[in-house]
Amino acid sequence: TAECIEQFLNNIDQLLNNTGPLEQKTVELYLVLVMNVTSVIENFNDSLLISLGNKVLAVTEKLVSSLVTPTETQNTTSINLSDLEARVYSVGKMTSLTEIPPLNMTNSSLSIDLIGISKKNNGSAAVVFVSYNNMATILKPSFFNLTSQMNTNEISMSAVVSATLPITASKRLTKPVQFAFKHAEALGQAANVFCVYWKDTEWVEDGCRVTDKKSTYTVCSCTHLSTFALIMHTDPDKIPRDADDVIELINTVGVSVGLLFLFLTILTLAVCQRGPKVTNVALLNLSMSLFFAHLVFLLTKQYQENVKKSQFSQLCEVLAGATHFLFLSAFVWMFIEAVLLYICVKNLSRIRSKQLEVLNWKCMLVIGYVIPLVLVGITSGLKPDAYSIDRSLVLKTLLQFVILGCPWVLGFFTEQDKMIKIIFLFLNSQQGTFIFIVHCVLNQEIRQQYRKWWAGLCHCSKYKSMSEVQNKASHSHTN
Repeated sequence: TAECIEQFLNNIDQLLNNTGPLEQKTVELYLVLVMNVTSVIENFNDSLLISLGNKVLAVTEKLVSSLVTPTETQNTTSINLSDLEARVYSVGKMTSLTEIPPLNMTNSSLSIDLIGISKKNNGSAAVVFVSYNNMATILKPSFFNLTSQMNTNEISMSAVVSATLPITASKRLTKPVQFAFKHAEALGQAANVFCVYWKDTEWVEDGCRVTDKKSTYTVCSCTHLSTFALIMHTDPDKIPRDADDVIELINTVGVSVGLLFLFLTILTLAVCQRGPKVTNVALLNLSMSLFFAHLVFLLTKQYQENVKKSQFSQLCEVLAGATHFLFLSAFVWMFIEAVLLYICVKNLSRIRSKQLEVLNWKCMLVIGYVIPLVLVGITSGLKPDAYSIDRSLVLKTLLQFVILGCPWVLGFFTEQDKMIKIIFLFLNSQQGTFIFIVHCVLNQEIRQQYRKWWAGLCHCSKYKSMSEVQNKASHSHTN
């Protein structure tokens, strides 16, 4: 089979040596055949992979280069196949461009000073840029070896790309080229990645370096053209234990604990009639929104794997919509709670009348639920402010900071640091706990109500015990 594939590639190579420019449809047909070959040879041994991989690269570059045609100004050609993308850009003597735009593809892009190169080549030049979706299985990342480090693992983090100057006599670059690689998966800031190029039998770094690295892409600068890729280097002896499972556990336990205290808060606020009615309405509905939002979130997460394996996509959409509505409603109630807190601080002597004057409880229900219902589908959130009254209320103020949803702002930074992600999950999962502490445990009226309930329970228990003793004594006396 290997001999047949090699002969097939050699035949195409000879055909290209004996023909001039080809039509795009013909080139695309040959490219499809060559890419089909790559799916067959990926299970061969390393020596065959290297040999056939080099032939695939050479044939592919010749095929795409056959699309280059002379031009007086500028010309571009694009090829988009399932396993390959290609861009051809040509400039001539009459071009008015001072630089060509980046050659963008789905998973990569190339920035090159083609105008500067053309000035050293009688005013014309062309660049061919090819991206292979499955070449990493042939030119494997394990072919990249760091001489200073042994027992390491290499992972391909990008598509394999090739860049050439097909009709250019002087192929010397006027300035380094820039490659932007989209990562195959999200990359942590501590990840060790290398920009490498293919040198006959192995991946090497010579002339390439990383100039910018983000979680989703990396930019490489190279002083020459060849076949390039982005490879992540890992050391099995130094890899820290993956914290994703720990974070998932913290999230599940934290949300469950928060649900418990939210339920206690709802029960307390529903039974206890304390303070202005407006405050009760805001706190009660905030607690209910958070309770059902976290509950639906937990149920959705537990059901997610089953949904993926089945056809219940509509149910998934309903759950996502319900979660969005409930969290949006919670944000609105947090805002209302912040407004009430502001009124409380500003009008301490006339709190009841002022609240009723500004926010009627029926109006609050409309604001708290109708507006979120209208805004479902729009990604938004409110950032309420926290206010401190005096030093004696520092603890309550810090807890109010959580109750008003301010820690949600940490969500913008969770991808940068695992610890920030853990803090974000903990603070927001415990929002119900902090509501229970501030508005139930730290509230004198409710504490008194708790004491009455406890005394009533103790009294009932004591009365029941006395009744049992009397019944036993009466029974003994009868006997």
